[in-house]
Amino acid sequence: MTDADALIAAHLSRYDALQRISKTLAGHRTMAGLFQVLADELHTLVPFDYLALLLHDDTANEMRLVVVEPGNLTPPFSSVPVSEESPSARVWQTQKGLVIPIPDEGPLPPGLSFIRSQGRKMTCWLPLTTAYRKVGVLSFGSRMADAYSDDALAFMEQVASTVAIAVDNGINYDRAQAYQRELQSERDHLRFLLDVNNLLVPHHDFPTF
Repeated sequence: MTDADALIAAHLSRYDALQRISKTLAGHRTMAGLFQVLADELHTLVPFDYLALLLHDDTANEMRLVVVEPGNLTPPFSSVPVSEESPSARVWQTQKGLVIPIPDEGPLPPGLSFIRSQGRKMTCWLPLTTAYRKVGVLSFGSRMADAYSDDALAFMEQVASTVAIAVDNGINYDRAQAYQRELQSERDHLRFLLDVNNLLVPHHDFPTF
């Protein structure tokens, strides 16, 4: 097999895996279910030693950290205002992927400083965007300084597109479930008030003519 044939075979294998993972992610409608499989599935496609998912909070206009892999990482923040121009905010605003090398020394923003403290040498930040809205940002990190080549980045953007659709579907499903619970609670409350009212209102015997 020539080098060209090997490269083509590798690309076909990647996209076969991407199609399989797309089906897997689509099968998990809730965010909780999606989180359980996200890191495991992406490990087969993307080289990373940490994975973070940051969703944009429209009300507070901040990037909210909702997933970290591995689970024993404890970042010094749970959300970052968009106004602070963090890597996640920058990628969310520009909608362009960003690869950031982590220097061994020197001042860094809090998020990148924490990533360096965990031994990571390179980070990659990708926008999660569907045809309808900007969802958030997916961040990878690696202990290898050359983990994210142009070729790898192009493929990871395809992965991010798949993850964006799955995450947006999960958010919409969770919201629909929450609205349904609210309606059920309101209906139960109104039924309770009606029952109480029926008990309190006296029954009168009216004469018949």
